[in-house]
Amino acid sequence: MISKEWRDAHWKLAIGVLFFMYLMAVAPLPYEVILNETRNPPTAGPDGSPIPEEFLVPGNPVEYAMQDMGWIYGDVGAPILAALAAFLGVALISREMPQGTILLMLSKPVSRTRLLLEKYAVGADALLAAALLGSVGLAISVAVRGYPMSELSLVGIAFSTLLIWLGSLCVLSLALLFSALLGSVLKSFIATAIAVYMVFAFPRDFLNYSLWVEYHRLGVSEKFVESLSLRQYWTSESIYMGESLGLVSFLICMIAAAVPLLAALWIFNRKAY
Repeated sequence: MISKEWRDAHWKLAIGVLFFMYLMAVAPLPYEVILNETRNPPTAGPDGSPIPEEFLVPGNPVEYAMQDMGWIYGDVGAPILAALAAFLGVALISREMPQGTILLMLSKPVSRTRLLLEKYAVGADALLAAALLGSVGLAISVAVRGYPMSELSLVGIAFSTLLIWLGSLCVLSLALLFSALLGSVLKSFIATAIAVYMVFAFPRDFLNYSLWVEYHRLGVSEKFVESLSLRQYWTSESIYMGESLGLVSFLICMIAAAVPLLAALWIFNRKAY
């Protein structure tokens, strides 16, 4: 069973990893550019308006370089892993139903729980491989561009890789849930895309200015509202730079991945095929 799943997943993994590593290779700025920007940081935007303090270029080039790496791995790597997880997860069950192979699978002398977990494990291993290769690809890329490699935190990179993998497992679990529930690859993918957008973009992307004002009037801080989104727990520059371990982020990402997985197991064990 596992060998079959690997054969089905290898081309998706290959495409995802190649695209991931390509972006990791081309995204970092050359270190010479970082040095020039930190020596002559812009203070105003193209329209002449002042740049907000949180977007100002740090005066320390090493700090700028480390932040750049953390941003690339998080904001570039996370969407790619999410897309790969969705493609891997939606077909785990729904692909078997039109072909009638679901009945052959269920006829095997193994429990449905073990059957589903074996399928899930293949996708999880593929995502871990992609996350690891992305980390290595980014490290090689910045080394070629002259970044101060001695300043990198190997512990921070390792924890960030684990964290982004756990975040991608949430998407994989959601995709598996809809795959077991809907029985259609297309419907499962659409439902997964909507769910992922809601989970990782809500509530900040849904709040307009008037709602923000109303929240502040009620004493609800913007930080609290943002804490309701899983997006900020999936990646963290402070973890990547080795400044924190992010135990809360790890716990939240593990729960976010476990809940839809348990729901998928419950549905798969009770649904008639």
